[in-house]
Amino acid sequence: QCVEIANVTRGAQGAAVYTVVGSSVVRPIPTDVVDSTGAGDAFRAGLIAGLIEDRPLEAALRLAAAAASISCRFTGGCGGNVTRRDALSEARLT
Repeated sequence: QCVEIANVTRGAQGAAVYTVVGSSVVRPIPTDVVDSTGAGDAFRAGLIAGLIEDRPLEAALRLAAAAASISCRFTGGCGGNVTRRDALSEARLT
């Protein structure tokens, strides 16, 4: 058995996802950062949502970056409520 997917978030340097068939990187979506607490969690939530929706890896990564970007606009890890609609719009997937 092997790990089928892994991701590395690197803050302002973006993120990368590695799969058994390749890898992909995404740059962060520019935003006015208030607090980055929880941004990695929001990123992974967006990535998982995109993969569950059977989006291509690059689209799932854009959704993840959008969720993280929105999350950074609020104070604290639970300060903002990142909605699916907002993340899809931010990622330009609608």
